[in-house]
Amino acid sequence: MKKHASKEEKAKMVNEYFKGKSIANLCLKHQIKKSALYSWIHSSTDEIKQSRFEATPENKKNVVALVKNGKTVKEVCTKFSIKPSTVYHWVTQYGSETVNGNKVERKKKIINMERIYESIEILKQTSVTNDMNNLEKTELIRSLSTNRPVALLCKLFELSRATYYAYLHKRLPAHLLRDKQLKILVMETYLRHKKRIGAAKIRQDLSLQAQTVSLKKIYQLMKELKITKIVPKKNPYIRLSKKTNKNCHNHLNQQFDQIAPNLVWVSDITEIKINRSPVYLCAIMDLFSRKIIAHQVSRKNNTRLTLMTIDQAIENRKEKPHLFHSDRGVQYTALKFQKHLQKLEITQSFSAPGYPYDNSPMESFFATFKKETIKKLVSFKLIQDYIKLVNEYMMYYNSIRPHRGLGMRTPIDKENIYSILNSSR
Repeated sequence: MKKHASKEEKAKMVNEYFKGKSIANLCLKHQIKKSALYSWIHSSTDEIKQSRFEATPENKKNVVALVKNGKTVKEVCTKFSIKPSTVYHWVTQYGSETVNGNKVERKKKIINMERIYESIEILKQTSVTNDMNNLEKTELIRSLSTNRPVALLCKLFELSRATYYAYLHKRLPAHLLRDKQLKILVMETYLRHKKRIGAAKIRQDLSLQAQTVSLKKIYQLMKELKITKIVPKKNPYIRLSKKTNKNCHNHLNQQFDQIAPNLVWVSDITEIKINRSPVYLCAIMDLFSRKIIAHQVSRKNNTRLTLMTIDQAIENRKEKPHLFHSDRGVQYTALKFQKHLQKLEITQSFSAPGYPYDNSPMESFFATFKKETIKKLVSFKLIQDYIKLVNEYMMYYNSIRPHRGLGMRTPIDKENIYSILNSSR
Protein backbone atom coordinates (compact mmCIF):
# COMPACT_ATOMS: atom_id res chain seq x y z
CA MET A 1 0.00 0.00 0.00
CA LYS A 2 1.15 3.48 -0.84
CA LYS A 3 1.82 5.55 2.24
CA HIS A 4 2.04 8.86 0.46
CA ALA A 5 0.64 10.13 -2.86
CA SER A 6 1.39 13.39 -4.61
CA LYS A 7 -1.28 15.99 -5.35
CA GLU A 8 -1.24 15.11 -9.07
CA GLU A 9 -1.73 11.40 -8.33
CA LYS A 10 -4.64 12.17 -6.02
CA ALA A 11 -6.31 14.37 -8.64
CA LYS A 12 -5.78 11.65 -11.28
CA MET A 13 -7.44 9.00 -9.13
CA VAL A 14 -10.37 11.30 -8.29
CA ASN A 15 -10.86 12.06 -12.01
CA GLU A 16 -10.89 8.34 -12.82
CA TYR A 17 -13.57 7.88 -10.17
CA PHE A 18 -15.69 10.68 -11.73
CA LYS A 19 -15.25 9.01 -15.12
CA GLY A 20 -16.98 5.90 -13.82
CA LYS A 21 -14.36 3.59 -12.32
CA SER A 22 -15.27 1.83 -9.10
CA ILE A 23 -13.61 2.40 -5.73
CA ALA A 24 -12.46 -1.25 -5.50
CA ASN A 25 -10.74 -1.19 -8.92
CA LEU A 26 -9.01 2.10 -8.17
CA CYS A 27 -7.75 0.90 -4.80
CA LEU A 28 -6.47 -2.37 -6.31
CA LYS A 29 -4.83 -0.58 -9.21
CA HIS A 30 -3.06 2.12 -7.18
CA GLN A 31 -2.52 0.09 -4.00
CA ILE A 32 -4.30 2.50 -1.68
CA LYS A 33 -6.89 2.21 1.09
CA LYS A 34 -10.57 2.86 0.47
CA SER A 35 -10.71 5.32 3.35
CA ALA A 36 -7.93 7.42 1.78
CA LEU A 37 -9.66 7.47 -1.61
CA TYR A 38 -13.01 8.46 -0.02
CA SER A 39 -11.24 11.26 1.79
CA TRP A 40 -9.69 12.60 -1.42
CA ILE A 41 -13.07 12.44 -3.23
CA HIS A 42 -14.85 14.38 -0.47
CA SER A 43 -12.13 17.04 -0.35
CA SER A 44 -12.34 17.42 -4.18
CA THR A 45 -16.16 17.79 -3.99
CA ASP A 46 -15.76 20.49 -1.37
CA GLU A 47 -13.38 22.37 -3.69
CA ILE A 48 -15.95 22.19 -6.51
CA LYS A 49 -18.66 23.47 -4.22
CA GLN A 50 -16.47 26.30 -3.09
CA SER A 51 -15.75 27.33 -6.70
CA ARG A 52 -19.09 28.82 -7.63
CA PHE A 53 -20.57 27.75 -10.97
CA GLU A 54 -21.89 30.75 -12.90
CA ALA A 55 -25.05 29.75 -14.79
CA THR A 56 -24.39 31.90 -17.85
CA PRO A 57 -25.90 30.84 -21.23
CA GLU A 58 -22.42 29.92 -22.45
CA ASN A 59 -21.70 27.72 -19.36
CA LYS A 60 -25.13 26.09 -19.66
CA LYS A 61 -24.40 25.21 -23.29
CA ASN A 62 -21.01 23.79 -22.24
CA VAL A 63 -22.74 21.55 -19.69
CA VAL A 64 -25.22 20.38 -22.32
CA ALA A 65 -22.34 19.74 -24.73
CA LEU A 66 -20.63 17.52 -22.15
CA VAL A 67 -23.82 15.48 -21.70
CA LYS A 68 -24.27 15.12 -25.48
CA ASN A 69 -20.63 14.08 -25.89
CA GLY A 70 -21.07 11.09 -23.55
CA LYS A 71 -20.68 12.32 -19.96
CA THR A 72 -23.28 11.00 -17.55
CA VAL A 73 -25.56 13.43 -15.75
CA LYS A 74 -24.17 12.15 -12.44
CA GLU A 75 -20.59 12.99 -13.43
CA VAL A 76 -21.57 16.47 -14.65
CA CYS A 77 -23.58 17.15 -11.47
CA THR A 78 -20.68 16.01 -9.29
CA LYS A 79 -18.17 18.09 -11.24
CA PHE A 80 -20.15 21.35 -11.22
CA SER A 81 -22.21 20.78 -8.02
CA ILE A 82 -25.57 21.22 -9.70
CA LYS A 83 -28.78 19.26 -9.42
CA PRO A 84 -29.68 16.60 -11.99
CA SER A 85 -33.04 18.30 -12.61
CA THR A 86 -31.17 21.49 -13.55
CA VAL A 87 -28.99 19.59 -16.04
CA TYR A 88 -32.05 17.91 -17.61
CA HIS A 89 -33.74 21.31 -17.91
CA TRP A 90 -30.73 22.78 -19.69
CA VAL A 91 -30.55 19.80 -22.05
CA THR A 92 -34.23 20.37 -22.98
CA GLN A 93 -33.71 24.10 -23.37
CA TYR A 94 -30.45 24.26 -25.33
CA GLY A 95 -30.40 20.85 -26.93
CA SER A 96 -33.38 21.76 -29.15
CA GLU A 97 -31.38 24.62 -30.68
CA THR A 98 -29.28 22.10 -32.59
CA VAL A 99 -32.40 20.38 -33.92
CA ASN A 100 -34.05 23.66 -34.82
CA GLY A 101 -30.82 24.78 -36.42
CA ASN A 102 -30.83 21.68 -38.61
CA LYS A 103 -34.45 22.39 -39.57
CA VAL A 104 -33.57 25.97 -40.52
CA GLU A 105 -30.61 24.80 -42.60
CA ARG A 106 -32.76 22.19 -44.33
CA LYS A 107 -35.43 24.80 -45.06
CA LYS A 108 -32.81 27.13 -46.53
CA LYS A 109 -31.51 24.34 -48.78
CA ILE A 110 -35.04 23.59 -50.00
CA ILE A 111 -35.64 27.28 -50.77
CA ASN A 112 -32.32 27.48 -52.64
CA MET A 113 -33.17 24.37 -54.69
CA GLU A 114 -36.59 25.81 -55.55
CA ARG A 115 -34.92 29.02 -56.72
CA ILE A 116 -32.46 27.03 -58.82
CA TYR A 117 -35.27 25.08 -60.50
CA GLU A 118 -37.22 28.29 -61.09
CA SER A 119 -34.12 29.94 -62.58
CA ILE A 120 -33.67 26.99 -64.95
CA GLU A 121 -37.30 27.31 -66.10
CA ILE A 122 -36.83 31.05 -66.70
CA LEU A 123 -33.68 30.45 -68.75
CA LYS A 124 -35.49 27.79 -70.82
CA GLN A 125 -38.16 30.33 -71.77
CA THR A 126 -35.79 33.19 -72.62
CA SER A 127 -32.96 33.80 -75.06
CA VAL A 128 -30.15 35.42 -73.07
CA THR A 129 -26.80 36.55 -74.45
CA ASN A 130 -23.71 37.77 -72.67
CA ASP A 131 -23.67 41.06 -74.55
CA MET A 132 -27.11 42.24 -73.38
CA ASN A 133 -27.07 45.82 -72.19
CA ASN A 134 -28.88 47.11 -69.09
CA LEU A 135 -31.83 48.35 -71.13
CA GLU A 136 -32.39 44.92 -72.72
CA LYS A 137 -32.07 43.22 -69.33
CA THR A 138 -34.59 45.67 -67.88
CA GLU A 139 -37.11 44.88 -70.65
CA LEU A 140 -36.59 41.15 -70.13
CA ILE A 141 -37.03 41.37 -66.35
CA ARG A 142 -40.11 43.57 -66.75
CA SER A 143 -41.73 41.01 -69.07
CA LEU A 144 -41.06 38.19 -66.62
CA SER A 145 -41.90 40.03 -63.38
CA THR A 146 -45.67 39.49 -63.59
CA ASN A 147 -45.49 36.13 -61.83
CA ARG A 148 -41.89 36.02 -60.54
CA PRO A 149 -40.04 38.04 -57.88
CA VAL A 150 -37.94 40.92 -59.21
CA ALA A 151 -35.13 40.13 -56.74
CA LEU A 152 -34.68 36.64 -58.21
CA LEU A 153 -34.76 37.94 -61.81
CA CYS A 154 -32.23 40.68 -61.08
CA LYS A 155 -29.90 38.19 -59.47
CA LEU A 156 -30.34 35.76 -62.34
CA PHE A 157 -29.56 38.33 -65.05
CA GLU A 158 -26.84 40.05 -62.98
CA LEU A 159 -28.54 43.41 -62.69
CA SER A 160 -28.92 45.31 -59.42
CA ARG A 161 -32.45 46.23 -58.37
CA ALA A 162 -31.50 49.91 -58.18
CA THR A 163 -30.31 49.83 -61.81
CA TYR A 164 -33.44 47.94 -62.86
CA TYR A 165 -35.83 50.49 -61.32
CA ALA A 166 -33.73 53.37 -62.65
CA TYR A 167 -33.99 52.04 -66.24
CA LEU A 168 -37.62 51.05 -65.73
CA HIS A 169 -38.68 54.66 -65.18
CA LYS A 170 -36.13 56.13 -67.56
CA ARG A 171 -37.44 57.56 -70.82
CA LEU A 172 -35.92 55.88 -73.88
CA PRO A 173 -34.17 57.90 -76.60
CA ALA A 174 -36.13 58.43 -79.83
CA HIS A 175 -33.95 56.09 -81.94
CA LEU A 176 -34.32 53.25 -79.43
CA LEU A 177 -38.09 53.74 -79.32
CA ARG A 178 -38.21 53.56 -83.12
CA ASP A 179 -36.06 50.39 -83.16
CA LYS A 180 -38.38 48.85 -80.60
CA GLN A 181 -41.44 49.59 -82.77
CA LEU A 182 -39.68 48.42 -85.93
CA LYS A 183 -38.74 45.12 -84.31
CA ILE A 184 -42.42 44.45 -83.64
CA LEU A 185 -43.30 45.26 -87.27
CA VAL A 186 -40.44 43.17 -88.65
CA MET A 187 -41.43 40.15 -86.54
CA GLU A 188 -45.11 40.52 -87.47
CA THR A 189 -44.22 40.67 -91.18
CA TYR A 190 -41.84 37.73 -90.87
CA LEU A 191 -44.47 35.57 -89.15
CA ARG A 192 -47.27 36.69 -91.48
CA HIS A 193 -45.24 35.34 -94.40
CA LYS A 194 -44.63 32.14 -92.35
CA LYS A 195 -40.87 32.79 -92.08
CA ARG A 196 -40.46 32.53 -95.85
CA ILE A 197 -39.01 35.97 -96.67
CA GLY A 198 -35.75 37.81 -96.12
CA ALA A 199 -34.69 41.40 -95.48
CA ALA A 200 -35.49 42.76 -98.97
CA LYS A 201 -39.08 41.49 -98.98
CA ILE A 202 -39.61 42.58 -95.36
CA ARG A 203 -38.47 46.08 -96.35
CA GLN A 204 -40.89 46.06 -99.29
CA ASP A 205 -43.75 44.97 -97.02
CA LEU A 206 -42.93 47.71 -94.49
CA SER A 207 -42.87 50.33 -97.25
CA LEU A 208 -46.46 49.35 -98.08
CA GLN A 209 -47.23 50.12 -94.42
CA ALA A 210 -45.73 53.63 -94.84
CA GLN A 211 -42.56 52.65 -92.94
CA THR A 212 -39.38 53.87 -94.67
CA VAL A 213 -36.50 51.70 -93.48
CA SER A 214 -33.12 51.04 -95.05
CA LEU A 215 -32.11 47.51 -95.99
CA LYS A 216 -29.11 47.75 -93.65
CA LYS A 217 -31.41 48.56 -90.71
CA ILE A 218 -33.64 45.57 -91.56
CA TYR A 219 -30.60 43.28 -91.54
CA GLN A 220 -29.56 44.74 -88.15
CA LEU A 221 -33.01 44.25 -86.62
CA MET A 222 -33.26 40.70 -87.99
CA LYS A 223 -29.87 39.92 -86.45
CA GLU A 224 -30.99 41.28 -83.08
CA LEU A 225 -34.24 39.28 -83.33
CA LYS A 226 -32.22 36.20 -84.37
CA ILE A 227 -34.38 35.53 -87.43
CA THR A 228 -33.14 34.68 -90.89
CA LYS A 229 -34.35 33.39 -94.19
CA ILE A 230 -33.40 29.74 -94.57
CA VAL A 231 -31.31 29.10 -97.67
CA PRO A 232 -30.93 25.38 -98.40
CA LYS A 233 -27.71 23.92 -99.72
CA LYS A 234 -27.72 23.68 -103.50
CA ASN A 235 -27.31 20.24 -104.99
CA PRO A 236 -24.47 19.91 -107.53
CA TYR A 237 -25.65 20.11 -111.14
CA ILE A 238 -24.89 17.02 -113.21
CA ARG A 239 -25.23 17.62 -116.94
CA LEU A 240 -26.69 14.75 -118.89
CA SER A 241 -25.51 13.62 -122.27
CA LYS A 242 -27.34 15.30 -125.15
CA LYS A 243 -29.70 13.09 -127.11
CA THR A 244 -31.41 15.45 -129.51
CA ASN A 245 -34.81 14.89 -131.01
CA LYS A 246 -35.37 16.57 -134.35
CA ASN A 247 -39.05 17.11 -133.55
CA CYS A 248 -38.31 18.98 -130.25
CA HIS A 249 -37.33 22.56 -131.03
CA ASN A 250 -36.51 25.38 -128.61
CA HIS A 251 -38.57 28.32 -129.85
CA LEU A 252 -38.26 30.27 -126.57
CA ASN A 253 -34.43 30.56 -126.55
CA GLN A 254 -34.44 31.84 -122.92
CA GLN A 255 -36.54 34.93 -123.77
CA PHE A 256 -38.13 34.96 -120.32
CA ASP A 257 -39.21 38.63 -120.28
CA GLN A 258 -42.51 38.93 -122.14
CA ILE A 259 -44.40 42.15 -122.89
CA ALA A 260 -47.96 40.87 -122.39
CA PRO A 261 -49.88 38.07 -120.66
CA ASN A 262 -50.66 34.75 -122.35
CA LEU A 263 -47.85 35.00 -124.88
CA VAL A 264 -45.70 32.25 -123.33
CA TRP A 265 -46.58 29.66 -120.73
CA VAL A 266 -43.94 27.42 -119.17
CA SER A 267 -44.49 24.21 -117.24
CA ASP A 268 -42.69 21.57 -115.20
CA ILE A 269 -43.34 18.70 -112.77
CA THR A 270 -41.82 18.15 -109.31
CA GLU A 271 -42.00 15.19 -106.92
CA ILE A 272 -42.19 14.67 -103.14
CA LYS A 273 -42.64 11.57 -100.96
CA ILE A 274 -45.70 10.92 -98.79
CA ASN A 275 -45.39 7.74 -96.71
CA ARG A 276 -42.54 6.71 -99.04
CA SER A 277 -44.82 6.93 -102.08
CA PRO A 278 -44.18 9.58 -104.78
CA VAL A 279 -46.66 12.40 -105.35
CA TYR A 280 -46.33 14.74 -108.33
CA LEU A 281 -47.16 18.41 -108.77
CA CYS A 282 -47.53 19.88 -112.27
CA ALA A 283 -47.68 23.69 -112.60
CA ILE A 284 -47.99 26.20 -115.44
CA MET A 285 -46.61 29.75 -115.24
CA ASP A 286 -47.30 32.82 -117.37
CA LEU A 287 -43.87 34.32 -118.10
CA PHE A 288 -45.20 37.90 -118.27
CA SER A 289 -46.25 38.10 -114.62
CA ARG A 290 -44.64 34.90 -113.27
CA LYS A 291 -48.13 33.94 -112.08
CA ILE A 292 -48.99 30.27 -111.54
CA ILE A 293 -52.13 29.99 -113.61
CA ALA A 294 -52.82 26.27 -113.06
CA HIS A 295 -51.60 23.36 -110.94
CA GLN A 296 -52.57 19.73 -110.40
CA VAL A 297 -51.45 17.10 -107.85
CA SER A 298 -51.45 13.39 -108.75
CA ARG A 299 -49.99 10.09 -107.58
CA LYS A 300 -49.14 9.23 -111.21
CA ASN A 301 -46.68 11.11 -113.37
CA ASN A 302 -48.24 10.60 -116.78
CA THR A 303 -49.64 12.47 -119.78
CA ARG A 304 -53.04 12.71 -118.12
CA LEU A 305 -51.53 14.96 -115.45
CA THR A 306 -50.14 17.46 -118.01
CA LEU A 307 -53.38 17.40 -120.05
CA MET A 308 -55.47 18.19 -116.94
CA THR A 309 -53.15 21.04 -116.01
CA ILE A 310 -53.14 22.79 -119.38
CA ASP A 311 -56.93 22.44 -119.70
CA GLN A 312 -57.27 24.02 -116.25
CA ALA A 313 -54.96 26.88 -117.29
CA ILE A 314 -57.01 27.61 -120.44
CA GLU A 315 -60.20 27.52 -118.40
CA ASN A 316 -58.79 29.90 -115.76
CA ARG A 317 -57.34 32.40 -118.28
CA LYS A 318 -60.21 32.14 -120.81
CA GLU A 319 -57.47 32.30 -123.42
CA LYS A 320 -54.72 30.09 -124.84
CA PRO A 321 -51.01 30.99 -125.21
CA HIS A 322 -49.04 31.44 -128.41
CA LEU A 323 -46.17 29.33 -127.08
CA PHE A 324 -45.99 26.50 -124.52
CA HIS A 325 -42.50 25.64 -123.22
CA SER A 326 -41.36 22.67 -121.08
CA ASP A 327 -38.53 20.20 -120.67
CA ARG A 328 -38.32 16.96 -122.65
CA GLY A 329 -40.13 14.75 -120.16
CA VAL A 330 -42.27 11.97 -121.62
CA GLN A 331 -45.38 13.71 -120.24
CA TYR A 332 -44.77 16.61 -122.66
CA THR A 333 -43.25 14.72 -125.62
CA ALA A 334 -46.06 12.15 -125.67
CA LEU A 335 -47.91 12.06 -129.00
CA LYS A 336 -51.27 12.52 -127.23
CA PHE A 337 -50.11 15.74 -125.56
CA GLN A 338 -48.54 17.13 -128.74
CA LYS A 339 -51.70 16.46 -130.75
CA HIS A 340 -53.75 18.20 -128.06
CA LEU A 341 -51.61 21.36 -128.42
CA GLN A 342 -51.77 21.15 -132.21
CA LYS A 343 -55.55 20.96 -132.02
CA LEU A 344 -55.53 24.12 -129.88
CA GLU A 345 -53.09 25.75 -132.35
CA ILE A 346 -50.43 26.25 -129.64
CA THR A 347 -46.76 26.12 -130.66
CA GLN A 348 -44.76 23.76 -128.44
CA SER A 349 -41.19 24.52 -127.35
CA PHE A 350 -38.67 22.31 -125.52
CA SER A 351 -35.54 22.85 -123.45
CA ALA A 352 -32.26 21.31 -124.50
CA PRO A 353 -31.80 17.81 -123.07
CA GLY A 354 -30.29 17.88 -119.57
CA TYR A 355 -30.14 21.70 -119.60
CA PRO A 356 -32.51 23.20 -116.96
CA TYR A 357 -31.45 26.80 -117.70
CA ASP A 358 -33.77 26.81 -120.71
CA ASN A 359 -36.68 26.54 -118.27
CA SER A 360 -35.15 28.44 -115.35
CA PRO A 361 -38.34 30.34 -114.28
CA MET A 362 -40.13 27.08 -113.48
CA GLU A 363 -37.01 25.53 -111.94
CA SER A 364 -36.63 28.64 -109.76
CA PHE A 365 -40.30 28.53 -108.74
CA PHE A 366 -40.17 24.89 -107.61
CA ALA A 367 -36.93 25.55 -105.70
CA THR A 368 -38.62 28.47 -103.92
CA PHE A 369 -41.77 26.43 -103.29
CA LYS A 370 -39.87 23.59 -101.64
CA LYS A 371 -37.63 25.94 -99.66
CA GLU A 372 -40.53 27.98 -98.27
CA THR A 373 -42.94 25.11 -97.55
CA ILE A 374 -41.82 21.50 -97.55
CA LYS A 375 -38.35 22.01 -96.05
CA LYS A 376 -39.84 24.00 -93.14
CA LEU A 377 -42.59 21.48 -92.30
CA VAL A 378 -42.82 17.90 -91.07
CA SER A 379 -43.51 15.11 -93.55
CA PHE A 380 -47.09 14.76 -94.78
CA LYS A 381 -49.24 11.80 -93.76
CA LEU A 382 -52.04 12.29 -96.29
CA ILE A 383 -52.05 13.58 -99.85
CA GLN A 384 -54.97 15.84 -98.87
CA ASP A 385 -52.65 17.70 -96.48
CA TYR A 386 -50.19 18.25 -99.31
CA ILE A 387 -52.93 19.48 -101.69
CA LYS A 388 -54.13 21.92 -99.03
CA LEU A 389 -50.60 23.27 -98.59
CA VAL A 390 -50.11 23.61 -102.37
CA ASN A 391 -53.37 25.56 -102.77
CA GLU A 392 -52.45 27.86 -99.87
CA TYR A 393 -48.97 28.53 -101.25
CA MET A 394 -50.17 29.23 -104.80
CA MET A 395 -52.55 31.87 -103.44
CA TYR A 396 -49.75 33.32 -101.30
CA TYR A 397 -47.24 33.30 -104.19
CA ASN A 398 -49.61 34.99 -106.65
CA SER A 399 -51.19 37.62 -104.43
CA ILE A 400 -48.98 38.28 -101.36
CA ARG A 401 -45.34 37.36 -101.94
CA PRO A 402 -43.36 40.20 -103.62
CA HIS A 403 -41.20 39.11 -106.57
CA ARG A 404 -37.75 40.62 -107.03
CA GLY A 405 -37.91 40.16 -110.81
CA LEU A 406 -41.17 42.15 -110.91
CA GLY A 407 -39.80 45.18 -109.02
CA MET A 408 -40.96 43.75 -105.65
CA ARG A 409 -44.54 43.45 -106.92
CA THR A 410 -46.76 40.39 -106.78
CA PRO A 411 -47.79 38.60 -110.01
CA ILE A 412 -51.40 39.76 -109.60
CA ASP A 413 -50.24 43.38 -109.10
CA LYS A 414 -48.21 43.13 -112.32
CA GLU A 415 -51.25 41.96 -114.30
CA ASN A 416 -53.54 44.55 -112.69
CA ILE A 417 -51.15 47.37 -113.64
CA TYR A 418 -51.02 46.02 -117.19
CA SER A 419 -54.83 45.92 -117.38
CA ILE A 420 -55.17 49.49 -116.07
CA LEU A 421 -52.59 50.85 -118.52
CA ASN A 422 -54.19 49.11 -121.51
CA SER A 423 -57.74 50.08 -120.56
CA SER A 424 -56.77 53.76 -120.42
CA ARG A 425 -55.46 53.71 -123.99
